Amino acid sequence: MTKKFAICLPSGNWAPGITFFGNGPYYFLPTQFDPSKVLSYTPLLKKSNSVEYYIGLKGISINGKASKFSPNAFSFGSNGNGGVKLSTLAPYTVLRSDIYKTLLNDFAKATKSIPRVKNVSPFGLCMKASAMGWTRWGLMAPTIELELGNGVVWRLYGVNSMKEVGGDVACLAFVDGGKTAKEAVVIGAYQMENQFLEFDLAASRLGFSPSLYSYRTSCANFNFTTAV
Repeated sequence: MTKKFAICLPSGNWAPGITFFGNGPYYFLPTQFDPSKVLSYTPLLKKSNSVEYYIGLKGISINGKASKFSPNAFSFGSNGNGGVKLSTLAPYTVLRSDIYKTLLNDFAKATKSIPRVKNVSPFGLCMKASAMGWTRWGLMAPTIELELGNGVVWRLYGVNSMKEVGGDVACLAFVDGGKTAKEAVVIGAYQMENQFLEFDLAASRLGFSPSLYSYRTSCANFNFTTAV
Protein backbone atom coordinates (compact mmCIF):
# COMPACT_ATOMS: atom_id res chain seq x y z
CA MET A 1 0.00 0.00 0.00
CA THR A 2 1.13 3.54 -0.75
CA LYS A 3 2.58 5.22 2.32
CA LYS A 4 -0.01 7.94 2.29
CA PHE A 5 -3.01 8.95 4.34
CA ALA A 6 -5.36 11.91 4.37
CA ILE A 7 -7.67 13.52 6.90
CA CYS A 8 -10.66 15.82 6.61
CA LEU A 9 -12.13 17.36 9.76
CA PRO A 10 -15.68 18.77 9.60
CA SER A 11 -16.76 21.69 11.70
CA GLY A 12 -18.86 21.15 14.82
CA ASN A 13 -19.57 17.84 16.54
CA TRP A 14 -22.43 16.53 14.42
CA ALA A 15 -20.30 14.76 11.78
CA PRO A 16 -17.26 12.52 12.32
CA GLY A 17 -13.84 13.26 10.87
CA ILE A 18 -12.64 11.11 7.97
CA THR A 19 -9.31 9.36 7.51
CA PHE A 20 -8.28 7.87 4.16
CA PHE A 21 -5.44 5.41 3.58
CA GLY A 22 -3.72 5.03 0.23
CA ASN A 23 -4.43 6.93 -2.96
CA GLY A 24 -7.69 8.61 -3.97
CA PRO A 25 -9.77 9.68 -5.69
CA TYR A 26 -11.84 11.25 -2.92
CA TYR A 27 -15.27 12.44 -3.98
CA PHE A 28 -17.30 15.06 -2.16
CA LEU A 29 -20.93 15.96 -2.77
CA PRO A 30 -22.74 17.62 -4.40
CA THR A 31 -20.46 17.82 -7.46
CA GLN A 32 -18.13 14.82 -7.00
CA PHE A 33 -15.31 17.26 -6.30
CA ASP A 34 -11.92 15.63 -5.62
CA PRO A 35 -9.79 17.90 -3.39
CA SER A 36 -6.62 15.95 -4.15
CA LYS A 37 -6.61 17.77 -7.51
CA VAL A 38 -6.12 21.20 -5.91
CA LEU A 39 -3.48 20.51 -3.26
CA SER A 40 -0.49 22.68 -2.49
CA TYR A 41 2.56 20.91 -1.07
CA THR A 42 5.16 21.62 1.57
CA PRO A 43 7.83 19.30 3.03
CA LEU A 44 6.96 17.18 6.05
CA LEU A 45 9.68 17.44 8.66
CA LYS A 46 10.58 14.85 11.29
CA LYS A 47 12.24 15.49 14.60
CA SER A 48 14.55 12.78 15.92
CA ASN A 49 12.89 10.32 18.29
CA SER A 50 9.44 11.74 17.45
CA VAL A 51 6.53 10.22 15.57
CA GLU A 52 4.81 13.60 15.18
CA TYR A 53 4.61 15.64 11.99
CA TYR A 54 6.11 19.09 11.50
CA ILE A 55 6.24 21.60 8.65
CA GLY A 56 8.50 24.55 7.97
CA LEU A 57 7.14 28.06 8.52
CA LYS A 58 8.93 31.15 7.27
CA GLY A 59 6.52 33.81 8.48
CA ILE A 60 2.92 34.93 8.99
CA SER A 61 1.10 37.72 7.17
CA ILE A 62 -2.27 39.33 7.80
CA ASN A 63 -4.05 40.56 4.67
CA GLY A 64 -0.71 40.37 2.88
CA LYS A 65 1.21 42.43 5.45
CA ALA A 66 4.05 40.47 7.02
CA SER A 67 4.25 40.35 10.80
CA LYS A 68 7.68 40.91 12.31
CA PHE A 69 9.08 38.03 14.35
CA SER A 70 12.51 37.40 15.80
CA PRO A 71 15.01 35.59 13.53
CA ASN A 72 14.45 31.82 13.46
CA ALA A 73 11.27 32.23 15.55
CA PHE A 74 9.75 29.09 14.02
CA SER A 75 12.90 26.96 13.74
CA PHE A 76 14.04 24.03 15.85
CA GLY A 77 16.40 25.10 18.59
CA SER A 78 19.65 23.41 19.59
CA ASN A 79 17.74 21.69 22.41
CA GLY A 80 15.27 20.15 19.96
CA ASN A 81 12.40 22.42 20.94
CA GLY A 82 10.64 24.76 18.54
CA GLY A 83 9.30 23.94 15.12
CA VAL A 84 5.74 23.90 13.80
CA LYS A 85 3.75 20.79 14.65
CA LEU A 86 0.44 19.53 13.28
CA SER A 87 -1.92 18.18 15.93
CA THR A 88 -5.58 17.23 15.78
CA LEU A 89 -5.46 16.83 19.58
CA ALA A 90 -5.01 20.58 20.11
CA PRO A 91 -8.44 22.17 19.65
CA TYR A 92 -6.94 25.51 18.56
CA THR A 93 -3.54 26.59 17.27
CA VAL A 94 -1.11 27.23 20.13
CA LEU A 95 1.66 29.80 19.72
CA ARG A 96 4.68 30.44 21.90
CA SER A 97 4.13 33.73 23.74
CA ASP A 98 6.43 35.89 21.63
CA ILE A 99 4.75 34.71 18.43
CA TYR A 100 1.26 34.91 19.93
CA LYS A 101 1.65 38.50 21.09
CA THR A 102 2.85 39.65 17.68
CA LEU A 103 -0.01 37.90 15.87
CA LEU A 104 -2.56 39.20 18.38
CA ASN A 105 -1.34 42.79 18.09
CA ASP A 106 -1.24 42.76 14.30
CA PHE A 107 -4.67 41.13 14.03
CA ALA A 108 -6.03 43.70 16.47
CA LYS A 109 -4.70 46.51 14.25
CA ALA A 110 -6.28 44.91 11.17
CA THR A 111 -9.68 44.74 12.94
CA LYS A 112 -9.52 48.06 14.82
CA SER A 113 -12.85 49.21 13.35
CA ILE A 114 -14.72 46.24 14.87
CA PRO A 115 -16.13 46.79 18.40
CA ARG A 116 -14.39 44.80 21.13
CA VAL A 117 -16.14 42.75 23.77
CA LYS A 118 -14.96 41.05 26.94
CA ASN A 119 -12.52 38.24 26.20
CA VAL A 120 -13.68 34.66 26.62
CA SER A 121 -11.10 32.15 27.88
CA PRO A 122 -8.82 30.81 26.45
CA PHE A 123 -8.84 33.53 23.80
CA GLY A 124 -7.10 36.89 24.00
CA LEU A 125 -9.04 38.97 21.46
CA CYS A 126 -12.83 38.94 21.13
CA MET A 127 -15.15 41.23 19.17
CA LYS A 128 -18.74 41.78 18.20
CA ALA A 129 -19.56 39.08 15.66
CA SER A 130 -22.47 40.89 14.01
CA ALA A 131 -20.19 43.83 13.19
CA MET A 132 -17.91 41.66 11.06
CA GLY A 133 -20.19 40.54 8.24
CA TRP A 134 -20.27 37.16 6.54
CA THR A 135 -18.75 35.54 3.47
CA ARG A 136 -18.74 32.02 2.08
CA TRP A 137 -15.65 31.49 4.25
CA GLY A 138 -17.29 32.44 7.54
CA LEU A 139 -16.96 35.76 9.34
CA MET A 140 -15.39 38.56 7.31
CA ALA A 141 -12.03 38.54 9.06
CA PRO A 142 -8.54 39.45 7.82
CA THR A 143 -6.87 36.56 6.02
CA ILE A 144 -4.05 34.95 7.99
CA GLU A 145 -1.36 33.61 5.67
CA LEU A 146 1.12 30.99 6.84
CA GLU A 147 4.15 31.39 4.58
CA LEU A 148 5.66 27.94 4.14
CA GLY A 149 8.49 28.79 1.74
CA ASN A 150 8.99 28.55 -2.05
CA GLY A 151 5.91 30.70 -2.55
CA VAL A 152 3.57 28.20 -0.85
CA VAL A 153 0.99 29.84 1.41
CA TRP A 154 -1.62 28.25 3.70
CA ARG A 155 -4.48 30.77 3.94
CA LEU A 156 -6.83 30.84 6.91
CA TYR A 157 -10.10 32.70 6.41
CA GLY A 158 -12.61 33.69 9.05
CA VAL A 159 -14.12 30.23 9.27
CA ASN A 160 -10.76 28.89 10.51
CA SER A 161 -9.52 31.94 12.41
CA MET A 162 -12.56 33.23 14.32
CA LYS A 163 -14.52 31.17 16.84
CA GLU A 164 -18.09 32.19 17.60
CA VAL A 165 -18.64 31.57 21.31
CA GLY A 166 -22.25 32.76 21.57
CA GLY A 167 -23.87 36.01 22.61
CA ASP A 168 -22.74 37.84 19.45
CA VAL A 169 -19.10 37.23 20.38
CA ALA A 170 -16.36 35.96 18.06
CA CYS A 171 -12.78 35.43 19.20
CA LEU A 172 -9.47 34.98 17.45
CA ALA A 173 -9.06 31.20 17.70
CA PHE A 174 -5.39 31.10 18.66
CA VAL A 175 -4.03 30.38 22.12
CA ASP A 176 -0.99 31.57 24.08
CA GLY A 177 1.20 28.55 24.84
CA GLY A 178 3.53 30.38 27.22
CA LYS A 179 7.11 31.61 27.00
CA THR A 180 8.63 28.14 27.30
CA ALA A 181 6.29 26.24 24.97
CA LYS A 182 7.90 23.08 23.60
CA GLU A 183 6.91 23.97 20.03
CA ALA A 184 6.94 27.40 18.44
CA VAL A 185 3.54 26.65 16.89
CA VAL A 186 1.09 23.75 17.17
CA ILE A 187 -1.45 23.98 14.36
CA GLY A 188 -4.69 22.74 15.93
CA ALA A 189 -7.85 21.07 14.72
CA TYR A 190 -9.93 24.23 14.34
CA GLN A 191 -7.48 25.63 11.80
CA MET A 192 -7.63 22.36 9.85
CA GLU A 193 -11.42 22.08 9.66
CA ASN A 194 -12.89 21.65 6.18
CA GLN A 195 -9.48 21.53 4.57
CA PHE A 196 -8.24 18.31 3.01
CA LEU A 197 -4.81 17.29 4.33
CA GLU A 198 -2.78 14.56 2.61
CA PHE A 199 0.28 13.14 4.40
CA ASP A 200 2.50 11.63 1.71
CA LEU A 201 5.02 9.77 3.85
CA ALA A 202 6.91 8.26 0.92
CA ALA A 203 7.58 11.71 -0.55
CA SER A 204 7.88 13.41 2.87
CA ARG A 205 5.39 16.09 1.99
CA LEU A 206 2.09 17.52 3.20
CA GLY A 207 -0.60 18.38 0.68
CA PHE A 208 -3.32 20.77 1.77
CA SER A 209 -6.35 22.12 -0.02
CA PRO A 210 -7.93 25.55 0.22
CA SER A 211 -11.03 25.68 2.39
CA LEU A 212 -13.55 23.26 0.88
CA TYR A 213 -16.12 26.03 1.20
CA SER A 214 -14.35 27.53 -1.82
CA TYR A 215 -15.76 24.60 -3.79
CA ARG A 216 -19.18 24.69 -2.12
CA THR A 217 -18.61 21.52 -0.15
CA SER A 218 -17.19 20.47 3.23
CA CYS A 219 -15.60 17.52 5.00
CA ALA A 220 -19.09 16.40 6.09
CA ASN A 221 -20.02 15.83 2.43
CA PHE A 222 -17.74 12.93 1.57
CA ASN A 223 -19.50 10.52 -0.78
CA PHE A 224 -19.17 7.05 0.74
CA THR A 225 -21.25 5.47 -2.01
CA THR A 226 -19.12 6.19 -5.09
CA ALA A 227 -17.32 3.18 -6.50
CA VAL A 228 -13.67 3.85 -7.36
